[in-house]
Amino acid sequence: NIPLAERALAPLARHPNLLVIRGNHDFWTRPAAIAAVVDRLGGRLLSNQVHTLRRGAGRVELVAIEDPYVPL
Repeated sequence: NIPLAERALAPLARHPNLLVIRGNHDFWTRPAAIAAVVDRLGGRLLSNQVHTLRRGAGRVELVAIEDPYVPL
């Protein structure tokens, strides 16, 4: 349900680190709709990418693999 997903993410709108990785249901049903929600909320959609979050000397690598069965 896209409107429900948007309402759930709305409190995070415009947060500087709003990163979204679509799940299997998002990917196989309406991936463009989820991408549009993320865009409206000012977030960044990670799609088959790696993103590094840093704080001080620490870091966390987010690996966004949407579908391991479809060749890139």
